[in-house]
Amino acid sequence: MKIRLVFFIALISCQACELLHAQIKSEIELNKNHVNLKATGLKLSYCIGCKIPFTIALESKEQVEVFDLETAWLGYTLDVLHKDGKDVVSKTLKAGSGGSYTYLNDTVTGETVYIKLKQTRILLEKNQNLDKGIELISLFKNGFFGPGEYALLIEYEGQIQEKIQFEVLVDYENSIPALITSLKNKEVIGGLTAYYMIYYLVGFEGFNEVSMSNHEAHFKDVSILENWWENNKTKILKIESVLSQEKYVSLEYQKRVPQLIRLLKSKDFQLRLAARNELYDITGIPEWTPSINDTEQLIKLNSDEISKWWKGNEKLFVWINNVITENKID
Repeated sequence: MKIRLVFFIALISCQACELLHAQIKSEIELNKNHVNLKATGLKLSYCIGCKIPFTIALESKEQVEVFDLETAWLGYTLDVLHKDGKDVVSKTLKAGSGGSYTYLNDTVTGETVYIKLKQTRILLEKNQNLDKGIELISLFKNGFFGPGEYALLIEYEGQIQEKIQFEVLVDYENSIPALITSLKNKEVIGGLTAYYMIYYLVGFEGFNEVSMSNHEAHFKDVSILENWWENNKTKILKIESVLSQEKYVSLEYQKRVPQLIRLLKSKDFQLRLAARNELYDITGIPEWTPSINDTEQLIKLNSDEISKWWKGNEKLFVWINNVITENKID
């Protein structure tokens, strides 16, 4: 006799997922011509750290008996995709809720104990809908989603499906405030937490292994993160803006800025002017403009000033540069 299992652990092996799926048998039979499963409210893209809410709905074409969306088996399969001429699945997450059985592992015998659950039947009239709100990050309990493309399969009672795709993007202006808000609200989701995602995005120098393993320490450090963001967001958004321009799409700050600083020392005024202008375009500094009448002493003073500034900012610029380049969408 086949039985159905519920409440998948957030991340399990594909082999185990297939085994669990094979054991699912609904206690109600659905005609796909009589009822549809739809997901609405999902956008095409989200920023890292942003919540991903949507609504699932049963839409009846004819009068049909169904389980309500609180007790029906709802299975979710989320594939992380890599684009390389075609969709390639690099990781799969599974989650589920409701259903006719749940299971527990007996800690003494090691056997699985199955518990019968009650499901609520509803008679849907023609053109009547049932809907339920879902938040994807909370559903999978695997932390915030990293940048990439995702394909979500939703199953109702193992019989009708809905497939949707979306992408998660590097978007500093929205991501960092969203992640800081998550910390302020003391949201511990597990997996890729807000603290880890901020570190991934900016390489914040205040992180250390001790605090990253202590959620309470994360929450106490929120004010430090907020101040750091206020002091550095202009530079970060500048880098993001520059790298979105076609002429700078292949820019490597680590190589180009030192080259421009060396040109600032040139005796050739046109070279110094061109170097200053490009440096200003890609970093927002310096405010001053070289003059054809600059003395050797002033030229050295100006170039030393920029060298000192770059020494204090190079790590941040290179980190942001690498994150954006690595996650660039073709």
